[in-house]
Amino acid sequence: EVVPLLADAQPPVRQAAAFVLARRDGRRHAAAIAELATRTSEPEVRREILALLAELGVPEAARGLVPLLLAEDPRVRAAVRRAVSAPRGFSLQPELEQTLKDGLDGKASPDAIRELVEVLHRDGDDDAFPTIASALRCEDRAVWEAVLAAARDRGPENAGQHFPKLLDVLKAQPALPSLLLTLALK
Repeated sequence: EVVPLLADAQPPVRQAAAFVLARRDGRRHAAAIAELATRTSEPEVRREILALLAELGVPEAARGLVPLLLAEDPRVRAAVRRAVSAPRGFSLQPELEQTLKDGLDGKASPDAIRELVEVLHRDGDDDAFPTIASALRCEDRAVWEAVLAAARDRGPENAGQHFPKLLDVLKAQPALPSLLLTLALK
């Protein structure tokens, strides 16, 4: 099996495995390759695997990559955003929403949360907005700006969906930093 060699400690072994998969039957193994990317903790190896998946051009593999939108390495997140934004014949909205919820419940960085809000706003439909609004739990100005931009872009007919969340945030104890409260009131 060639796929596990993509995570080998030796770069020449990884490069050879990627070469073989790119030239032969890598498309058939795209799901296993995506799963390996999620299990691998080394950012450089992840980026190499994501580059191979991009080269293979298998949109179905994007579904397995969505959890990597919470990765610590911003270059890994950027590669995954490119993969999940590629044209495909199906929606990733359920996976994106679940990943945002997981990120808010876990230890995801504010940058990862903000980027995920932006992806969900761009690729999701109006039903995604309640999940986007839940990102207001993250006490980071850039995240709040992304959520409020999504609310504005959704139009006045959907603006009411984020007001209950804002009220909950405004009433939170302990009180939020004043900069965030000011942004919420804009």
